[in-house]
Amino acid sequence: MPAPDQPPSFTDRRFACEPDPKRGGMGTVWKARDQATGRPVAVKVLHATAPELAERFVREATFLADLSDDGIVGYVAHGTTAEGAPYLAMEWLDGENVAERLARQPLTLNESLGVVRGAARALAGRTAAASSTATSSRRTCSCAEGASTTSSSSSATTRTRRGPWPRRGVPHHARSGDRRMVSCTEVEVGECARRLYSVDEGEAGIRRAVDLSRAVGEPVPLAFVTQYLSTLLAERGQADEATALAQTVMDLGGTATTYHALGLVSLALAELHTGDLAGALAHARDAHANMHAIGARSYFPHVDVPLLRVLVAAGDGAAAGVLADEALAVLAGLGTMGLLEMPLRLAAARAHVCAGRRDDAARGVAEALVRLHARAERVPDPDMRRRFLADVPEHAELFALAAEVGVC
Repeated sequence: MPAPDQPPSFTDRRFACEPDPKRGGMGTVWKARDQATGRPVAVKVLHATAPELAERFVREATFLADLSDDGIVGYVAHGTTAEGAPYLAMEWLDGENVAERLARQPLTLNESLGVVRGAARALAGRTAAASSTATSSRRTCSCAEGASTTSSSSSATTRTRRGPWPRRGVPHHARSGDRRMVSCTEVEVGECARRLYSVDEGEAGIRRAVDLSRAVGEPVPLAFVTQYLSTLLAERGQADEATALAQTVMDLGGTATTYHALGLVSLALAELHTGDLAGALAHARDAHANMHAIGARSYFPHVDVPLLRVLVAAGDGAAAGVLADEALAVLAGLGTMGLLEMPLRLAAARAHVCAGRRDDAARGVAEALVRLHARAERVPDPDMRRRFLADVPEHAELFALAAEVGVC
């Protein structure tokens, strides 16, 4: 399998990749020329090697092939490169990615909600009237981010659509897909709410998503939304319900999967709340080992944060300090981690305090506060900005830690 920065080759020589790809945690996106049509396309190549991730990539590509909507990037083909890596080719969309858009001008709350609702309508197979700006923003973000609507393939046989990409009305699976996709979108919105302005509102949204997903009854989407609720409840001290939900996640997801690792995270956090440090440490270490064995780097913060918290609670400063350094190095390599960045920086700073490295902790807290205030400045509504800084538990705890280590 080629290095992520080496252009892939194709047995049918259909796609000619250009230099300077965009890299993510698990894949690389290349701009290429489709020799069959002459059109520019985006080719995403999976460079993670875990079988689970390859299988999920294949499922997603197959699913995308059956979708057609103005709010979803168009499918072109998927298959396996000459080097044996799964790939997905999509229509190329010129424009800004999310980071570039936010650097130019932050989205207002209404614009952000419009994007989320539009994406939900598109994924549910609905045709929705929207402004050309909103449509362009949705589709540009989907293509530029690469993984938002990408998908999968594991055989050398290529399934293809020649293009141009027709826009159908409602896919044949829209009725079941409606509830499935709305539940997945609802849980993401709930997670954003609890990380950005209100834990209570976030929990309410996540519970709605779980109820809807239970009604659909599909194991993978149910595991996906349930792990959000189990983790949140564990963090809020509702250990009994969190433990039961965590077991459900692991049962649905199977062993050696990201869901199994995330279920272990919830168990560890629940045990941390009840004072079972031995159990919490065992489950947090297992979650960390499982996720790293899978190789899903973008999920590493999900297991790093709870393990750091357990190590600090156990007073193991040496191990906590080492893990904090490793986690921050991964964060630097991945770039901004969105909702998980502040919890990770907070946990790492606490680990440095536990390790007796107060200067490192102070530097980490200072950097985190700079980033936090920069994000707050992008919130146009004053009340929402106040809630972002004061009502999100990790943010309030970061200010308290800043006072403890002498950071103004």
